[in-house]
Amino acid sequence: MRILTFDTSGETCSAALTLGRETREAFLHCPREQTRQIIPMIKTLCAESACEFASLDAIGVTAGPGSFTGLRIGAGVAMGLALAHDLPLCGVSTLAVLALGAYYDFAAQEVMALLDARMNEVYWGHYRLDQASATMVGTDNLSAPTNVEWPLQGALVGNGLTVCEPRLPEGHDQVIMMAGQTVHAKHVVPYVLAAQESGALLDVNAFELNYLRNKVTS
Repeated sequence: MRILTFDTSGETCSAALTLGRETREAFLHCPREQTRQIIPMIKTLCAESACEFASLDAIGVTAGPGSFTGLRIGAGVAMGLALAHDLPLCGVSTLAVLALGAYYDFAAQEVMALLDARMNEVYWGHYRLDQASATMVGTDNLSAPTNVEWPLQGALVGNGLTVCEPRLPEGHDQVIMMAGQTVHAKHVVPYVLAAQESGALLDVNAFELNYLRNKVTS
């Protein structure tokens, strides 16, 4: 398959192009600069691989939770490309993408993914992982750090740890903690492949973001 994936949900910006078994990714840490960076990043990836948008099979994008502004940037680009070139879409949980990265980076199979939601809250979700995808245990959540339901084992990843660390329960110094783990577009790809195989790719009109919050934070 030919798949374009990208993420603009937080303080980083990344895009990945998968052609068959090869995936190339561009990644930048660029807070509040995703609007300027994502389109040139995508165009450069496609130009370097001589890949036309019309030849793509699907587009995948992180669909929340995350920054309201960042999520809308990603959704706007994804829906624009999908409409212009009649392509199916796959929206993927940002927390699931973060969790899958932990599997690829250090073989974690039980992961609590946490993202700083600002306003002294965190987005969090518990996942079981393999090389193809992350299976959610429960739901993606938004809560105060004191209300996070900590797993009994596994890895804790994401910048939400910087908010939660002073409140971690006893025993969590024995598990892997990676506050620097970030969301990457290349880790959206397995979810798009799984959606394609199960017939779950979406028409652009069915695509929705999952903010988890009604109050706006940038």
